[in-house]
Amino acid sequence: MDLHGRNGQPQSGVDVSGVDQRTRAQVGIQCRGRGDGSAWTNSRLTQKDLREEVAKARSFYPKLDVFVVLTTGPNDVRLKKAAAEISERQARDGSFEVQVHGWDWIEGHLSEHADLAVRYGLIAVASPDFHDATTASTIAKQIGSRLATAVELMNDRRSVNERFTLQSISKHLGFPDWRKLEAIIEGRPDVSASELVNVARALGINEQWLLEGKQTPFLVDPEDYRGAAEQFDSIQRLNPRRIVFVRQSEDDFESIVAAEIDHFRWVTFHWDHPTSSHVGGTGKYQLLEYCCLIRRLYRTFDHPGACTLQGKHLERADFMRLWAGDVYPGTFLHWGHNDHWWIDFAELATGRVEGTSDSARELREAIRIARVVLANHQGPSERDGWMRTQLVHAGMPVNEPKSAAHYPLDLGLSRDRIDVDG
Repeated sequence: MDLHGRNGQPQSGVDVSGVDQRTRAQVGIQCRGRGDGSAWTNSRLTQKDLREEVAKARSFYPKLDVFVVLTTGPNDVRLKKAAAEISERQARDGSFEVQVHGWDWIEGHLSEHADLAVRYGLIAVASPDFHDATTASTIAKQIGSRLATAVELMNDRRSVNERFTLQSISKHLGFPDWRKLEAIIEGRPDVSASELVNVARALGINEQWLLEGKQTPFLVDPEDYRGAAEQFDSIQRLNPRRIVFVRQSEDDFESIVAAEIDHFRWVTFHWDHPTSSHVGGTGKYQLLEYCCLIRRLYRTFDHPGACTLQGKHLERADFMRLWAGDVYPGTFLHWGHNDHWWIDFAELATGRVEGTSDSARELREAIRIARVVLANHQGPSERDGWMRTQLVHAGMPVNEPKSAAHYPLDLGLSRDRIDVDG
């Protein structure tokens, strides 16, 4: 079997292709990630997705005899039936057979190929009763050691009375006995894959790091969002109890968003926003777009019983560790001083940003730049486009006769609700 092409190249719906040595059939495989452990989506492969992949595979050369779709989503009876119906129609036309298999199927076959399970660090979760107890124990102990490291990082800089204990974590996970968690940490190989995934999700731990030792310990949303609307939707789906706008206090003065989902779990979003004068042409628009995002989050969440919004400045080293997922977000963003820089930024209120520090000076300049960009998008009513949509959703003035540089926007950001859909 060979990889077909690479990312970014047209692949005719086929990721891997080759000849089955048993049947001499030409086989093409398409891999589709669905429900793969990310905390912000659990979508399944749909019948429409399947039909689209089959249509693309018809143009593959050499002509296929069998087309297989593998998905990390669960096995689905309806998808299996759809694949059988497509295969029946294709057989009449002399075209290829279609198969579809979910992660349950893949995990079941993994126990038949222990060499692959060991290579990818999955032997303890794929086959708890694997005949080679030494290998199983080694992998299980590595997973347990990483979980213990994650708990240590979660307790970094926390007082004795605030520390996370095996008892409190077990209660959060829904384990009837804290010794179940102790068994995982000690590396006993009697834990299923689903249990480890649930532990990671509930604590905001990166599943790939916990199971395979890859990437960084804590959950960072890997999506590269195209704009503030998608970022807002992603945050809203998580239903956070606290949102923190974290700004770097030196150098480039960039900012990221972190969301506390519950007492244990955080998600740090991987997009970064400019909040200084260190921007080019595109960065100027991104300044106003970030302002719109903050403003919309404030209007949506900041009311009694909903969510708390806060701001924080971090030195560059700590900022980069948080952005990468190397550190538990609660280490730096635990309850404490709230820096209100984000409110001044969302209100575009240059006159209220006080201080002579580089951070304050750069924030004032960023606000001034965003005001100028805003003025360019307050024009005639027929003007439309992505920024106008952002302004409407954020409650920004459009068709404003006054220049944005003089408009008292800080008066507009109040607790009064607006109809963001209208």
